[in-house]
Formats: sequence, structure tokens, C-alpha cells
Amino acid sequence: MALRHLLEKLPLPSLRLYTSISSMLLLGNLIYINQLIQFSGDRGSNSKSEYTVSNTATIETLSSLNISKTTEAVNHTLKKINESISVESFATSDPLSLTYIQTLFSIIIAEPLSLLILVNAAYCALTLVGKSIQLVVFGALRPIEVQRIKDKFWNYAFYKFIFLFGVLNVEDLNDIVLWLSWFSLLGFLIVFGQLSKDRFEM
Repeated sequence: MALRHLLEKLPLPSLRLYTSISSMLLLGNLIYINQLIQFSGDRGSNSKSEYTVSNTATIETLSSLNISKTTEAVNHTLKKINESISVESFATSDPLSLTYIQTLFSIIIAEPLSLLILVNAAYCALTLVGKSIQLVVFGALRPIEVQRIKDKFWNYAFYKFIFLFGVLNVEDLNDIVLWLSWFSLLGFLIVFGQLSKDRFEM
């Protein structure tokens, strides 16, 4: 109960500001990854071997410092990146080709910050679609509808949070993103279902 009151008093940015920030982050991320792909494509077939050699040197340096936990994390990340990025994927630089798009998404999924920026952009798009549906179908919301929607949403979010981390015990970032995406889509539908029910009853 106290957490809900704390979250209600938390200052949130306007939808316009949130959309602008999310769009700039996504655009900057895509430009960065495009530059990464272009740079790797310019280096040709030597890119993967040099990449692997430099990564091996980095891992050996970390190993010599006896940082076992960091070494395992770096080794795991580099293994994922080496598996997802191939020399053939850098052969084309056409941004509309299937190979380019596959490379783009494999890099986004391999880098946690890029993945979080993409998820944030998806949430922003879902919020914009929800706001558009609300304005077109329902118009302006009455204060009692807003309060019921908030109550329904926070109850849903609280129970799904407990289910996700308490029952399922999800720890991998990719699994968390998948579950949160699924619960967000369900929450989106539940909120509009509650709004439709309130409008039908009143």
C-alpha cells in the first residue's frame, strides 16, 4: 500500500517528453550499431579473426589479474557475440537487406544496453498506441475511471512482479525481457478491458 502511494507521488515526464527521449535514444543506438556494422564490413574478412584475437588477449589479461567472476562474464558475453556475428553478415551494407537486419538484431540482442533501449522504445510505442485508442474510442477519461485503471494496473503489476521473480525465479535478462513483454501486452488489454467495463456499467 505504501509502495503504491510512493509510486503515485513519483514525478513522471509528460508523454511528449518521454517519446522524444525514447526516440533519440533509439535513433542514437541504431546509428551506433550501423557504424559498428559499416566499420566491421569495411575491415572485410579479417574482422572476425582480429576481433577474436583481441578478445582472447583481453580475456588473458583479465585471467592474469585473477578476476574470475569478471572473466567468466566477459567470456560468456564474447562467446555470445562471436556466435551471433559472422563474417558473411558483414558482406552487405544495404540497410534493407535481410542479412543486414539480422545482423542488426543480433547485435541489439547481444548487448544489454541496446536491448534495454529497444524495449524502452517498444513500451513508448505501446503507450502511444494506448493513448491514441483511448482518445479515439473513449475520449476524455473521468476521474473515477482514471482511479480504477490505476488501481487495476498497480494490482496487476505487483502480482506479476511477484510471480516473475518469486515463483519463476527468472534471472537471465533475455528471459526477463520476454516475460515483461508478455505481461505488458496482457496488462495493456486488461486496462482497456477495465475501461470498457466501466463505460458499459455507467
